[in-house]
Amino acid sequence: MLKKIKIYALLFWTLFVFFLIAIPLPEYNGTIEKLYDKVAHLFFFGIFSGLLALILADTRLKKYQIFFISFISGIAYSALCEIVQIYVPGRDVSDLDLIAGVIGAFIFSLFAYFLLWLRKPVLLLHICCVGCGVYVSQVLKKEFNVILYYFNPNIFPKEEYGKRFSETKRIANKRT
Repeated sequence: MLKKIKIYALLFWTLFVFFLIAIPLPEYNGTIEKLYDKVAHLFFFGIFSGLLALILADTRLKKYQIFFISFISGIAYSALCEIVQIYVPGRDVSDLDLIAGVIGAFIFSLFAYFLLWLRKPVLLLHICCVGCGVYVSQVLKKEFNVILYYFNPNIFPKEEYGKRFSETKRIANKRT
């Protein structure tokens, strides 16, 4: 579900940016408008690259591959939008707009790379009782996001199993 939301967000953002660049503009010569235009390009294509990196983070790609794919895609989308602007009245192709788009794609792709670098891998840890589960999970949670899996059908009677299971749940909830 979350993956679909990310994909829809990227699709919406792509169409939103494309719609904005397809709107004809009156001619302007002011420095403020030109600066605003460069900042807008930086954020438009940076956010595009960042959203793409978030989607790719759910794949089996390595972090550096995610960085390069999102960065190159941001450059390609920025270049495509500049080409489309040739045909829109009041807009023109600008090297500085393309450079702003490239810088935005680089910054946001790099930011996504470091977010992925900080993200810990998930580890499913089977525990049979509280004793072994607490210590081992405390040691492992420095490097991993630990998910505890309690299973021990050898405990008899059923009441003892229930006591150990509820104690394991209590400790696991306290641990997080």
